[in-house]
Amino acid sequence: MECKFCGRMMDIYGAHAATCKHGPNIVKRHNSIRNYLYSQMKLANYTCTVEKKYLNGNGQKPADIYIYIESLVDNRPTAVDVSVTSCVQSKIVQNVNNNIYQAADDLIKVKLYKYKDFISKDEIFYIPFVCETFGGISSPAREILRRIAHDTKSLTKRCFASIMARMQKCICVKIWKAVVEAVMEKMYWIKGCFDSYG
Repeated sequence: MECKFCGRMMDIYGAHAATCKHGPNIVKRHNSIRNYLYSQMKLANYTCTVEKKYLNGNGQKPADIYIYIESLVDNRPTAVDVSVTSCVQSKIVQNVNNNIYQAADDLIKVKLYKYKDFISKDEIFYIPFVCETFGGISSPAREILRRIAHDTKSLTKRCFASIMARMQKCICVKIWKAVVEAVMEKMYWIKGCFDSYG
């Protein structure tokens, strides 16, 4: 059975449904994670905004979340770029190594190359926040969560470990929910095709 958005063949594991770049699912998943991360930064009392434009002269948008004063790393403003990548891409599956976050690390390299001119200006610190479709969270992304958890702990006097664990679980649930929704959307479409042949 073909995907209604791109025409490629569907697989029984739902991998295509979760990674198809056509249709609304990829954008919804990205925005869900971005909005959650933004809400946690606001709780940590960061001065930040979503999708700040004109940071780059060539029309690129390196900042899904832009932090104005407080930096996650040093004294510069910070641009956080949210992305989700698939662990079952053919290039990943064919070149498996011992790195458990291989797909995320590959996308981080792509992002760093894409925004190399922006990064080289050294005015705004750039951090890729990359997760994987099975719920893996990359090292730079976990470092962002650790900083948010630390700053939230200072404000709320709650346990650092519980704040950190809750944020990681929430992000994983949002990714898995998006995968389920994408698969269900395709399943309903497939069911409709079979029904039409009655």
